[in-house]
Amino acid sequence: MMDLLGIWPIFKVIFNLDIAKVGFLMAIAGFCGEACQLIFGHLSDKGYSKKLLILSFVSSSCILFLPLTNSYLVYFFLLLLFYLGSGAYHPAAANIASQFSAKRKGLMITLFSSGGQVGAAFSQIAFVFFYHKTGGHIYLFLIPVYLLLFILKKTDFALVRPTLSTEHSFSNMLAPFKDKKASIVLLYFSQVANQILFFGSIFLMPELLKSFGYPQWYVFGVGHMIYILGMAIVMIPVGYLADMVGEKKLVHICSVLSLAVFYIFLFFPPASLVSVSILLFTLGGVLGSLNPMFLSYGHKLFPKNTGTVSAILMGFAWCAVYLSFGIIGVVVKKFGVQTTMLGMGSLIFVPIILMSLESVFAKKQKPVSVFH
Repeated sequence: MMDLLGIWPIFKVIFNLDIAKVGFLMAIAGFCGEACQLIFGHLSDKGYSKKLLILSFVSSSCILFLPLTNSYLVYFFLLLLFYLGSGAYHPAAANIASQFSAKRKGLMITLFSSGGQVGAAFSQIAFVFFYHKTGGHIYLFLIPVYLLLFILKKTDFALVRPTLSTEHSFSNMLAPFKDKKASIVLLYFSQVANQILFFGSIFLMPELLKSFGYPQWYVFGVGHMIYILGMAIVMIPVGYLADMVGEKKLVHICSVLSLAVFYIFLFFPPASLVSVSILLFTLGGVLGSLNPMFLSYGHKLFPKNTGTVSAILMGFAWCAVYLSFGIIGVVVKKFGVQTTMLGMGSLIFVPIILMSLESVFAKKQKPVSVFH
């Protein structure tokens, strides 16, 4: 299924939508949908991962009707359905991926995330291509979506049997994090800062590339594709290294590299498309690899609650991210895209500082074995 975070930024440019309204719609719909991840994550831990995957595809596929309307109200409801599906998908899929190998959680999580990012990388190009080829009727993609649903329904993931015991009621969802609440809180805010910058860059990528004077074909999809492919490809070796040297060391390394590449790109945008492509690929790789590092480290801290951890570090983090889009849209309208991006770059410092603090708190907390 094509990725909305790739489609929506280019959709707003093609249809000349108001960027402040677009940011506001994305903020409210994204917050409401992703906030449900905590519930979906808890259900995933209770054995409902497969049903949640099926629900996610049905709900998210409604976004394929986006080009059939010009109403902002309809846009909102389609976005809301998409994000409800996204909220169901991510903790369930991450939970399944993390169960494939107890010793290689970092690699498994990055493989899962990388596969998704390959689809996201080609989403803008695919949307523009099929939108023109089908005359706007991209709802024809419902055919492969429901074919995938049929295959999914017939697939056995050998997961735990569904259960909803009183011992693990919704009122106790956060109980497992009591002894290590400092770690989960610092991981959460590190993830929020990273994801605001990463997805905010995607949101503003068409306007930014256009302001630098790059060709229209590069603005409408190719730049986005290279940025996301950088993440999809680089995160695999990074995930492998994380299992050997530790996620926190790699968070610091990737953050410092991100800082350098980000400001080089903004202050010295190269005229050569080859050079700018190398910068975008590198930026997407080092900045995007932080997400699975936070997730993998959280899974190692709480191996019995991976679905809920995924919900906190993805769903709850993305709630804050989507709310930021409303602010970003207003700031861009007032100060311009380049000034907004310069300010957003300061968020790179947040994971460096918070993960250093987490190391201090970790020494005071009792470790939990990954092999439980």
